[in-house]
Amino acid sequence: MRGLYYNRAAVPRRALLLFLVSAQALAGDGARVWRTLESAHFVVSYYEPLEDVARRVAVCAERAHRVLTPILGHAPAGKTQIVVTDDTDGSNGSATVLPRNQINLFATAPDALSVLNDHDDWLYGLVLHEYTHIVHLDTIGWVPRLFNMFAGKRWAPNGVQPRWFIEGLAVYEESKRSASGRTRSAIFDMYLRGAVLAGKEIDLDAMSSGPYFWPHGNAAYLYGSFFLQYIGDRYGDDKLARISHYYGEQPVPWGLNRAVFLAVGKTYETLYDEWMAWMRQRYALQRDVVLRRGLREGEKLTNTGETNDSPHFTPDGERLVWFQANGKELGTYRAMPAAGRPDEASRWITVESTGDFAFLPGGNSLVAERFITYRTNYAFTDLFRIDVRDGLPAVTRLTTGARAATPDVSRDGARVAFTVNGGARRRLAWMPLAPGAAPEILWEGGRWEQAFDPHFSHDGRKIVFSTWGDGGYDDIWLYDVDARRARPLTHDRAIDNSPRFSPDDRWVYFSSDRTGIYNIFALELDTGRLMQVTNVIGGAFAFDVSPDGKLLAYIGFDDDGTELYRMPLDPARFLPAEPYVDDRPPATAVPDGESPTTAARPYRPLDTLGPLRYEVRFQTDSFGDAVNVTTSGNDVAGIMAWSLGATYGYTRGDVSFGAGYGLFKYWPSLGVSVGRGVGRGGGLVLDGRDVGYAAESWTAAASVGLPVLRLPETFADLSLAYDVSWMRNLSPPPVIDPNIPVPSRPETGVNTGFSLRWLLSDVRAFTFTLGPVQGRNVAFGLRLENPAIGSRHRLYSASWSWEEFFRLPFESVFSLRYSGGIAQNDTGNGAFFGLGGKPQQDILDAIINSTRVGSVWLHGYTPGVVVGNQFHLVNLELRARLAFLERGLSTLPFYVRRLHVAALFDAGAATTGALDLGDLRTAVGASLRLDAVFGYYVAGTFDVGVARGLSRGGQTELWFLLTGGI
Repeated sequence: MRGLYYNRAAVPRRALLLFLVSAQALAGDGARVWRTLESAHFVVSYYEPLEDVARRVAVCAERAHRVLTPILGHAPAGKTQIVVTDDTDGSNGSATVLPRNQINLFATAPDALSVLNDHDDWLYGLVLHEYTHIVHLDTIGWVPRLFNMFAGKRWAPNGVQPRWFIEGLAVYEESKRSASGRTRSAIFDMYLRGAVLAGKEIDLDAMSSGPYFWPHGNAAYLYGSFFLQYIGDRYGDDKLARISHYYGEQPVPWGLNRAVFLAVGKTYETLYDEWMAWMRQRYALQRDVVLRRGLREGEKLTNTGETNDSPHFTPDGERLVWFQANGKELGTYRAMPAAGRPDEASRWITVESTGDFAFLPGGNSLVAERFITYRTNYAFTDLFRIDVRDGLPAVTRLTTGARAATPDVSRDGARVAFTVNGGARRRLAWMPLAPGAAPEILWEGGRWEQAFDPHFSHDGRKIVFSTWGDGGYDDIWLYDVDARRARPLTHDRAIDNSPRFSPDDRWVYFSSDRTGIYNIFALELDTGRLMQVTNVIGGAFAFDVSPDGKLLAYIGFDDDGTELYRMPLDPARFLPAEPYVDDRPPATAVPDGESPTTAARPYRPLDTLGPLRYEVRFQTDSFGDAVNVTTSGNDVAGIMAWSLGATYGYTRGDVSFGAGYGLFKYWPSLGVSVGRGVGRGGGLVLDGRDVGYAAESWTAAASVGLPVLRLPETFADLSLAYDVSWMRNLSPPPVIDPNIPVPSRPETGVNTGFSLRWLLSDVRAFTFTLGPVQGRNVAFGLRLENPAIGSRHRLYSASWSWEEFFRLPFESVFSLRYSGGIAQNDTGNGAFFGLGGKPQQDILDAIINSTRVGSVWLHGYTPGVVVGNQFHLVNLELRARLAFLERGLSTLPFYVRRLHVAALFDAGAATTGALDLGDLRTAVGASLRLDAVFGYYVAGTFDVGVARGLSRGGQTELWFLLTGGI
């Protein structure tokens, strides 16, 4: 706890912290059976039954290696580790070269309206993107390479570039080396077109450090990829590789303009201005084409930005309901009269972690997908029934671990159709609308094909859905319930999705990018005639048709997010669909047998558990100068990890060391540690003075971590630990003067203890709020030492904290934090806790080494102004935002985000024995805070403040600290 100190007499602090489970406990699924297979340049680890996915990944990775290494001019040494998991229904991956070359991939394919939805072969596109990171970041010049030879792989200069270059290069390559990818995506193009036409494109400073505002973290991918595409197309594809090699050789970071000037002869500022001028011309022409054909655009019903999604008319046609997340509060379902005014919209219900939904007959109940943690390890979607009673939702779970999503309910309310994910495949399914009913698979296509967004016909005899198939074909299919057979309705390289029947089942409406801009189209089933319903500049997708067929509600894109639109639906105003022009190169095909792979074998954690890095630090111990050496390792699957460290003190020649091991394969996770420490101990009291002594301690500990609760709104963790320590005095016996009081001798011998830590949180913070604005953090810790568990002494201590947040008007926040502790031992020493004293910090060192201090302490008093065997501390803060600044210096690694202020009030007491109000210390203060980003990635808050202690011993306290963000 910041602002407190804990002192257990005569116990020296160990040189290396025990390897115990962290506060948010990690734990695995012990039922997983891990396996490994290899190819020429890759080692792929996975758990059953993902072997075919892993084998496909290895083949795609070999193709990526053959394509990328000559283009980027570098081939990584040794084999790259790839780990394939199926823990989530989200689609993504990650890559790192520190401390080894490793890629982590999720087995789930992108959904129909994901920014990743444009792909020839989604596994190949994913691997191509992540392996670009490996080749790029592993391009390391001779000075850092020499350092890495001795210290382990810790230095990759290309990793100290802004994310827009790192991610932009990977998106550029995923697109350039295939016929798809995000720079060919109509969704990505829509995002950039909206910003450019509105004159709201972000500058290089926000690109380099990431903006608060739309498109948030996606800016690195969006702006970076199109910017690098411009440089590659205009100045030559080889220039990006030259930048990578030049920057990768530089031991001094952040010389972005040096690297690009060497490659292109221009700075990024000049290139950015050129690119933006070209983009303005391009998008102006695209807008003119739309206007010449005639706008078909709806009335804009929202103006919140961020996210509006999933519009649905109620079955009676009276209301229009949609999902809204504005970045300031929990996402919520909103409702308005179907033909009403925008100002008639209001909050309907809020159910956390929901996605797409469908109404049941009557319109007061719905079936929705929710993103739920399953068995504490898996982030899956499942289906829930939500009944609205008196304006409140009653939630009933329909599936458990089924990975079911995008539901639609038959018009008689008897069945629900949806998709089922798992093993890198989404399949079409349905089941009776009842809790625990078993899903029946209706269509699954080929091994890698995917189904999305089913929708019942009004007579219940057909289901229309979208698919992704080999070669990058995103098409609309029709499933005949009676014949149990599916057939395609469209088949071309356009991306068609989100199909819906018209109320008379005559038309199938769907969204498509076939004009280069997402619009809504109508396919007449009897004739095959295709008509264009909307013709917009932004985009139109995720729509619904009113039960009478007269209104269309759709989601469109504005410059700062998605908005809800509504328009009359009149077939007489439909435009004939223009022929689709396929201007893409041939789709990339990677045959399964293209590259050989080995037979699968049992996964061996020891293969990758060896030392990964070494670190040497010069520091001080209790007696003077010292040197500390540490090393650590973990296997690629995250099953186990270890650490080892030793400190040599020059003054006495002492050696302290510590070692720890963690096993995360099971629930609970397990940790053990052992260590020896030598330091100056306390507790040897001569003539009333603690003179200290050289104390040696040997310690061993074991711990378990249990993630006990994972709900959308709440999580809780529990950790338990048992430790044993043996202490002795290394100093010569002191000479005792018979004229002084009897000395107090330090504790030695064996001591044991049991510790417990419990955490509970339902705190909520949102994109634009000033940290958390609702919910609470609760923590409780217990420490017991008793002869019954092997201890020589008795000690009982408990500590706790409760933190509560309250949203106030004018975007301000009130936070209340109460923390306390009580301790007692059988030695009579009561100086366990102390209050007062601001944290000590070197600001420059904190920036360089990315260290932060907390902002909670008893302000306005000197350290230890009150001490005792118990303490109570209340910290109140009233926080208010002053301004979003969003300013930096072009490509330089410093960016300021937000300025805010806080008014402070503290009240605290520490005492031995009964608590007396006379022991209470109070203080008031104020703080000005500036959120900043250093080196493109590392965030911190500059905290400048003043406080005044109002009670005995109070003083005026000033501080300037670098704290963690709120």
